[in-house]
Amino acid sequence: YAVTTRTANAGETAPFVFRLVNKNNNLATNVRVKVEGEGESAALFTFDTPTGWVSTSAVDSVGITIQPNLYIYPTAKEGSYKLKFLISYTNSAGIAFEREDSCTLYVKASGGRTPLLTGVTLDRETIGSDNKAKATVKIANPTSKSISDVSVALNPEGSAGFSLYENFALVTLSSVAAGGTAEAAFSLYVDPTLTAGNYPISFILSWRDETGRLNTTAGNLYVEIKRSAKSGGTGSEPTLSKPRIIISKYSTDTSMIKAGQAFTLSFTLTNTSSETAVNNLKVVLGSAVSGTSGKAVFFPAEGSNSFFIEKIAAKGSVTKTIKLMAGQDTDPGIYALIINLEYEDSQKTTYTSEENISFSVNQEQRLEVSGLAYPADTSMGPIPFSFNYVNKGKTVIYNLSVEAEGDFTLEGGSNYIGNLAAGYNDYFSGVLIPSAEGQQKGFLVLKFENSQGQSQEVRLDISANVMAAEMPVDGGIDGGAEIPMEESGGGITLWIIVGLAGVLVIGGITAFILIKRKKTAKGRVIDEED
Repeated sequence: YAVTTRTANAGETAPFVFRLVNKNNNLATNVRVKVEGEGESAALFTFDTPTGWVSTSAVDSVGITIQPNLYIYPTAKEGSYKLKFLISYTNSAGIAFEREDSCTLYVKASGGRTPLLTGVTLDRETIGSDNKAKATVKIANPTSKSISDVSVALNPEGSAGFSLYENFALVTLSSVAAGGTAEAAFSLYVDPTLTAGNYPISFILSWRDETGRLNTTAGNLYVEIKRSAKSGGTGSEPTLSKPRIIISKYSTDTSMIKAGQAFTLSFTLTNTSSETAVNNLKVVLGSAVSGTSGKAVFFPAEGSNSFFIEKIAAKGSVTKTIKLMAGQDTDPGIYALIINLEYEDSQKTTYTSEENISFSVNQEQRLEVSGLAYPADTSMGPIPFSFNYVNKGKTVIYNLSVEAEGDFTLEGGSNYIGNLAAGYNDYFSGVLIPSAEGQQKGFLVLKFENSQGQSQEVRLDISANVMAAEMPVDGGIDGGAEIPMEESGGGITLWIIVGLAGVLVIGGITAFILIKRKKTAKGRVIDEED
């Protein structure tokens, strides 16, 4: 037994490489390996398999390299840990053996960059014939800022075999302090097909940070299922005859659901019973409500919100599609679509259940820009510009900034404006610097983020004819050119007189300008004598 992997990161699933070698000449069969931490760290490590065991058919004296995925819980602090391995196998005589081995693993801490889900526990040691348990999900905020509007929802996509039988809506918390922890409780139904073992279960965590931005992440955890010893003490419950309908898979035709816009939802209903078919299945879609409007968030964009399915065979599935819409005045957040089920078994016994799917809904960002003004013909040098902007959407626009691209740069670089509340309007003025003379083209780019932190932008075309800068003229007439003079009869010619007259005229204009400047500076008329 030899381990290659020596470091790993907390909160991650990473390949864990080790080698098994049989020191005897006999072949070892039915070889299985399980891992855990030592002492208080026992629950921080597990192999990423449904049972927590890694199996191989046989190991001989040559040996075999195994590379399962090792999951380290996010709560693991940085440092060295001793991992214990339980190895079980059967020799050539059919006798079963078990032995333990160990290694040291160095774990790097997760870093505490964002809030996260740190674990899930059940309120009972073994799952009984009712297949129900109360699950407590633990939340940690390792950041230096308090978070608000915290909510947790079961994520069906990463939780095969788990569903809810009560409190189908989100579990919400007002806030979690900086460095604090919190808990969210769920009524969990464990499918009878899940025998004793270690199973992945996923939850969606959402919160608002100190800027008011909504953040969402999916936390993948593991929960250990133990079954009461029945049916010969196998440690697993027999499959019940009662049929159970779950949502085994769902998808939408868009990566982002926007308020006021339609989207298509496809979902698959699966009968988990291996013995009993269901008949006359009625499916009715309901919805959570928006906190501001008090109205249902989701409703059909086309057709009805109900389906009728004649039959789903044992272990069978049926997929349905519906076009839905999120209400136009829905606040950004995570909302549950509630699916009510009513069906019968072959004995006409009626069953009812409720499933839910959670979706993140966003308001469409509507940043409108108008009144862009700048000189289209200008000399080489700074070009002033201005424009008006308004947030016409129903949600906050985050981290608005202004940049220039193309043949222009923005004086001072990128200009940060900040967050814009719904309905907020203002104007912006700045200075563009052209890169060269001639026809210059480029863009003013307004960059911002939505409530999910996704980047968006508005681009404004700019084009200007940039001419060479005019050089100042020094000296007298014609840039200081010499005035030719000719003598005739000992006097000055006529065109010298005309030149002098020109000098007098220019001198008069200069005097006028000086007087005008004195009026502007003093704010009154100054009488002067020649």
